[in-house]
Amino acid sequence: MKKIRKHLLSFAAIAAVSMGLTMSGGIAANAAPSEPSNQATTSTTAPTSPDWEAQFPDGSKYVSGIGFVPKPGTIQPRLLNPFDWLSCNNPNDPFHVITTWSSKYQGNVALQCGKATTSGYNHISAQHKNNWQDLINRFGGGSSWDDFMAYVTQAALSSPSAIYGAGFEKVCYTTPINMINHNNGDKATLSPTIIISSNNKIVITSYPGGNCR
Repeated sequence: MKKIRKHLLSFAAIAAVSMGLTMSGGIAANAAPSEPSNQATTSTTAPTSPDWEAQFPDGSKYVSGIGFVPKPGTIQPRLLNPFDWLSCNNPNDPFHVITTWSSKYQGNVALQCGKATTSGYNHISAQHKNNWQDLINRFGGGSSWDDFMAYVTQAALSSPSAIYGAGFEKVCYTTPINMINHNNGDKATLSPTIIISSNNKIVITSYPGGNCR
């Protein structure tokens, strides 16, 4: 009887695995990716010496090889997780919201996948990816262009130095972003251009220069 019960338990374990479940009730590794989380996490790794960093008006930083650091000891997740990447590429869902930022005077503004010809992540990628990547390369590389773009955009929206009208129901935000190369002392102050739709509350475009002009 014990032998039969043992075989039944073994069979149940195999069946559970084949259905995508572990015996502890968790989802197997091949399950679909979950929705993204934009919560900051506490760093448990030893700090490294970064090649460069960008300093934002609110005191937060973007550090090469590490990412966005809202405050000491915390690191913000990457902009795109697998769920977002699939939504924006395979096939593209233009209305998929990657993240939402709080903006001064305009409330919450969403970065959608968008389209290459209109707005959102795919538009920024098609039109300004090289602008962001060239800037990162100038300071030593080691970072993803879209992560850096995202946190510059967030900084301009939340702590703008100036806001301008940018056409029918469009608003442009800019703010100074100080970049420092710790290896050679190279410094630069960005004046990014972030254009949003004031009626649809979405990001239209974002590039590292222009100062909204």
